[in-house]
Amino acid sequence: MHFEHDCSALINNKNKISKELMDLCQTYLNKWKKENVPLKKYHLCFSVYYSSRKINYPLSLKEISRIFSISIKRLCKLEKFIPIEEIFSPYQYIEKYCKYLSLRNNDIKIIFTHFKNIDKKYNTSFNIKIAALIYLLYPNISLKKISNTTFVTENTIKKWSNIFKH
Repeated sequence: MHFEHDCSALINNKNKISKELMDLCQTYLNKWKKENVPLKKYHLCFSVYYSSRKINYPLSLKEISRIFSISIKRLCKLEKFIPIEEIFSPYQYIEKYCKYLSLRNNDIKIIFTHFKNIDKKYNTSFNIKIAALIYLLYPNISLKKISNTTFVTENTIKKWSNIFKH
């Protein structure tokens, strides 16, 4: 499997993955091939997930699942053989989403402040919380754009933003 050929067009069109990340993915693909790590058909998408953690660039399982059209459950099967060490903070996701939505550094701080206020009160993923907060705080950004950026459905964003209002 040649990484550049198999997914560069897909990834570049999604505007989610940098050249640095792609190069690191190729490194891990080669390493896992030499080590004969099982579940080869999932190596490509897992390398994106794994590499994003190594360079401190948050890509969620949900994002990668959608990019590669593979279930999260299948993607996670490789964690039995290749453990993930680092976990990203919600702040890193807020930074990433704000970048994609062309929001400023001050906006990141505003969203994070609101996030801290609701984080412990509500039991849902931080991607959903962040998406709903962006929708509430920045009504000039279209719901569709927020949904496409955060990989959270429009209905879920609406539902949670209504909950956060009260």
